[in-house]
Amino acid sequence: MSETKRKVPKLRFPGFTEDWEQRKLGEVASLRGGYAFKSDKFLKTGVPIIRISNILSDGIIGGEFAYYYEEQMEENFLVKDKSILIAMSGATTGKVGILHCEENQKFYQNQRVGYFEPNDQWSYKFIGAFVKSKLFEKQLDSVLVAGAQPNISSRDINDFDICISKDINEQNQIGVFFEKFDNLITLHQRKLENLKLKKKALLQKLFPKNGEQFPELRFPGFTDAWEQRKLGEVASLRGGYAFKSDKFLKTGVPIIRISNILSDGIIGGEFAYYYEEQMEENFLVKDKSILIAMSGATTGKVGILHCEENQKFYQNQRVGYFEPNDQWSYKFIGAFVKSKLFEKQLDSVLVAGAQPNISSRDINDFDICISKDINEQNQIGVFFEKFDNLITLHQRKLEHLQLQKKALLQQMFV
Repeated sequence: MSETKRKVPKLRFPGFTEDWEQRKLGEVASLRGGYAFKSDKFLKTGVPIIRISNILSDGIIGGEFAYYYEEQMEENFLVKDKSILIAMSGATTGKVGILHCEENQKFYQNQRVGYFEPNDQWSYKFIGAFVKSKLFEKQLDSVLVAGAQPNISSRDINDFDICISKDINEQNQIGVFFEKFDNLITLHQRKLENLKLKKKALLQKLFPKNGEQFPELRFPGFTDAWEQRKLGEVASLRGGYAFKSDKFLKTGVPIIRISNILSDGIIGGEFAYYYEEQMEENFLVKDKSILIAMSGATTGKVGILHCEENQKFYQNQRVGYFEPNDQWSYKFIGAFVKSKLFEKQLDSVLVAGAQPNISSRDINDFDICISKDINEQNQIGVFFEKFDNLITLHQRKLEHLQLQKKALLQQMFV
């Protein structure tokens, strides 16, 4: 038999050579539906109920729980530590999560939450890895019932194909490997979240509170009161140019559109390109430029451009650019536009609707309390620039781990 026709993964642990076998997922880990708990009987304490909203996008079971009194016939809807669960309806339909809790802690399983029941003949940890693989996702996509309320059935999922090693030791090794990989990813996610929380706290302490002239926390040697200014005096917001989309190119000078200001504060994604203009100084942005989305779903999202020093980018319409002013530290402005003080003023002028938007006139009229000493401004700006670089570094490490896991899932399953 040729190697290409054998049911073997591309990558295996040493010592395993036998072909894997084809099974139905229901034979290996049958999916059990949940119980229809009555919401009018939910409590503030008791046994937590896992609802579809508790299966989070990062594969963790968490969020805000509802509670119920302890039931005698609970074995029909009880789930414990390491249980594998799936959302069977709603916006997160098909999202899989693994419960992590104290070994003796109880959770109840609500309706439309599916629970993969363990089977002693097969490794449950292997199933935990399989339900996060492309092989599972493809079959899920084929049976997903779309609509106002997307849903899937336990019958369909139990009928999914799963190719599995006949040797439970190989199953276990694969399951344990991905369990450790998931723990490593979770550790990096928590580090990243912790850094973001620290930055948020420091932004509140290193800027004066509304109406005050002194920040709670300062670098040594600075004692003077800060002064109140309008943001337009310090870094005036300039609108972009209405590039014609029918003249976009595949190469040339990249254009920053509102879609290129990403949620993590980075300028990236898929760029459109334009030919080089002679009057480009009116809509040219360079390295370290501070930009803001002025309409669309990401209105108010701020991003800082990172590129080669001599690289050019064009600024599209509805992308605002804060112009530098030599009297003030531009890096300080980069920190201020990510602070709560800026966000609160942004919320007050945001024009909501089908197409949310903000105006440069409103933003230029924002209040900014700023140190009179440009050295203090610079120290604050540089501090937050380094903090952002640290966050970006952790974000990239996390993304790299997630890509590695994705590649390994493809190579270690048939």
